Amino acid sequence: MVTFCGRKEPRKQDSKWSVLVCICATISQALLMGIAQDFGVFLPVIMNEFYSSREHTAWIGSIGIAMTFFLSPLTGRLGDRYGSRPISIVGGLFCSLGLILTSFVRKLDLFFLTYSVLFGFGVSCCRTSNFLIVTKYFWKRRSLATGIVTAGAGLGVFTLAPLCHLLIAKHGLQGAYRVLGLVTLANCILPLPYDPNIKEDEDPGKKKETFYNQGDYNPEECTAEASSKWRKLIDFSVWKVPLFTVTAACSTAVGIVTYTGQFHLVRHCEDLNISADKSSKLLMIFGVVSCVTRVVAGRLCDIRGVKAIYVYQIGVLVIGLAVLMLGVASTFVHFVVITVFYGIGDGISLTVGNLLLLTTVEPQKRASAFGLANILISIFTATGAPLAGFIADQAGSYVIAFYTAGSLGILFAFLPFILLCAKQETSREEVDSLTVNT
Repeated sequence: MVTFCGRKEPRKQDSKWSVLVCICATISQALLMGIAQDFGVFLPVIMNEFYSSREHTAWIGSIGIAMTFFLSPLTGRLGDRYGSRPISIVGGLFCSLGLILTSFVRKLDLFFLTYSVLFGFGVSCCRTSNFLIVTKYFWKRRSLATGIVTAGAGLGVFTLAPLCHLLIAKHGLQGAYRVLGLVTLANCILPLPYDPNIKEDEDPGKKKETFYNQGDYNPEECTAEASSKWRKLIDFSVWKVPLFTVTAACSTAVGIVTYTGQFHLVRHCEDLNISADKSSKLLMIFGVVSCVTRVVAGRLCDIRGVKAIYVYQIGVLVIGLAVLMLGVASTFVHFVVITVFYGIGDGISLTVGNLLLLTTVEPQKRASAFGLANILISIFTATGAPLAGFIADQAGSYVIAFYTAGSLGILFAFLPFILLCAKQETSREEVDSLTVNT
């Protein structure tokens, strides 16, 4: 019990125990975020079983994902107060309870309580705790550790998409949710190594300077970093920072575009007479490509001279083009090629976007900045896929929905060019000021 429940001698950063913590956090991410992001596999089955529309069904998964981001400031503060281990264990219990209760649901609207709320809250607890504990256990290799944990979500999509399809085929919708509910109980064991008795050797002043100036953190570490430093409830002055405001606006579009394709891809393929087995493999491809790209994009932005905002623009543009092309594709081969670029765009935009949200404001304002951005992103994430479902219900196919979402992504990819105008205006003001002073 001493090993898992704490000990008198504090553990050291970047130790073998730190590696164990990183592995457990990555598995937790893969398990829970994989189930949440593989909702697209369940969507057509739920539609057929409950005779529901694309729009109504998409709301279930969208709200579940949105809850993960929307509640991150709250679950982060809970982690600060009670520790990552107990909050993660409680989150695992909520995830298991939500999925098992979902398996007994006979009315579609109850999905919003059992899946969207209970499961979504549980995932938020675990996701936040995972990044919070990793930042404490690593200093020299923190960027690498958080990159690995970040990639866990993509790894989960890759591994669980075919598993979910297999469970549905063998046990039906209810049986699949019961099995997944039992499997998620593993998340009550995975946090046991999260010993809060850790000696943080880093110099606080050095840490602040490194994080702000170098930007060498993986973006999803933002949940832990922002939550652990949450001191102000809200600081709206962050919206006065042009780069932060533009990045937050672009991130809302990315939330819409990403989950539009991810949730509706399997159903769209079925409409084109592509089997569910093949279409679920597309999510596997998406997951593994996104997983690798997240790590590569984070490392790319570490290179001196590389402008993160330009890398971000490329990512948003690629994901926009990919989702738009989903409306053009007609064969499985077409979808495979498009899905590869879809994963690349997702990995870049997610990684670099969150990195910009963290490093474009003053250190003491990061908590407010990240909280406000996450709340904004969660709102648009919740509405994107249902809106696409509504368009598809009215049009009879997903073509117009994918065209609309993809065009939105392409449009927002050019939004950062506004910063050039702001920069020119600032330069003019500086020139005028120098003229007056002279």
